[in-house]
Amino acid sequence: DHGCSAVRAYDLRCDAQREPLAVRTTSPLLRWRLEVPDRRRGAGQIGFHVIVERVATGNSSDNSQPTAIVADSGLLKYAETSWRYAGRPLRARDILRWRVRVLDDTGSPGNWSAPAMFRIAPAIDGDTWTAVWIAQSMAATDLSGSALRTEFTLARAPARAILDACGLGQAELRINGAKVGDNQLDPAWTDYRSSCLFVSYDVTAMLQAGRNAIGALLGNGMYNVPATNRYTKFVTADVIGPRTLFAELTVHYTDGSTQIIATSSSWVATSGPITYSQTYGGEDFDARLWAAGWDAAGFDDHGWGPVVTWAGPGCQLLAATHPPLQIMTVLQPVNKTGPASAQVWDLGRNFAGFLRITVNGAAGISIRLICGELLDDRGLPSQATSGSPQWY
Repeated sequence: DHGCSAVRAYDLRCDAQREPLAVRTTSPLLRWRLEVPDRRRGAGQIGFHVIVERVATGNSSDNSQPTAIVADSGLLKYAETSWRYAGRPLRARDILRWRVRVLDDTGSPGNWSAPAMFRIAPAIDGDTWTAVWIAQSMAATDLSGSALRTEFTLARAPARAILDACGLGQAELRINGAKVGDNQLDPAWTDYRSSCLFVSYDVTAMLQAGRNAIGALLGNGMYNVPATNRYTKFVTADVIGPRTLFAELTVHYTDGSTQIIATSSSWVATSGPITYSQTYGGEDFDARLWAAGWDAAGFDDHGWGPVVTWAGPGCQLLAATHPPLQIMTVLQPVNKTGPASAQVWDLGRNFAGFLRITVNGAAGISIRLICGELLDDRGLPSQATSGSPQWY
């Protein structure tokens, strides 16, 4: 009897991702790292044991919920800190929980790792979507934005709820008055003639028993880029389609049942406050057109129009597997120059990001934000190195 080893598995990953909500395969690679608290020289792994469970209610963090073991590797005498899933067949949308313990170089087993979860993506191995592609209109070259919404009722609070969504070109999803997740500029750019990405979000905490609302703001991004009087890059040679949304919300209840809310002809849409949107040319936002509460239940949307359903852009819809873009730091101005009518704010460094300002004034006043990496001879931002003209 060697006793219990201090060597422990941690940082569990599935197909190189931490707790992914949409794994593209039913035989993912499970991987972990080793923690050696006593820093003993030569300490390592000579074997491991992996257990994978299917979670019946979707709530992988609740240990009291029923599970079924779908894979038990037994003790395998391998030094590799990874194992390709080899258990019972997995299905699209399965939510799974797994853990591992290692056998150290002295032959002593360690404690079980903290559990980690992963979910098999929808629409693989014969699974089909309920959602359809919807758009405000079929005007593919219109460079404004779109706002889309619907309301729905939940009989009770969910055990888990996952939203899978693709909004082209870029989408900000909202539930019950709040932005979904911390990601920025979802989904990532692709060659939209061959593929586009859906992003999966855990929205359990955003939902409630009773009435709920879900909405999306759509911008053009790099999806359709016609030449305009503002700076453009990678001009689209052919029109792919209108700004469009494909979304499916899967709600899991504690009794094992599910409810799906998906994009359909019942949704409504309007142009919203974004009057111009393009990745390099900038964005125009008319705050007078922002309808307070549009993304919450009970909003009066009788002035909104019905959405158009269509076949979609024709590309392959794939689960996003890359790390998302997120806000890493917030920069404050380090210097201010210029007159009140044309203030120049120095953020102190070159960076990729966006601007946030707070203003007060009469409705209809226009404020233009012009970004540049350098200053010209007049002390104003120059866009000579970044493409011109572009503004917000």
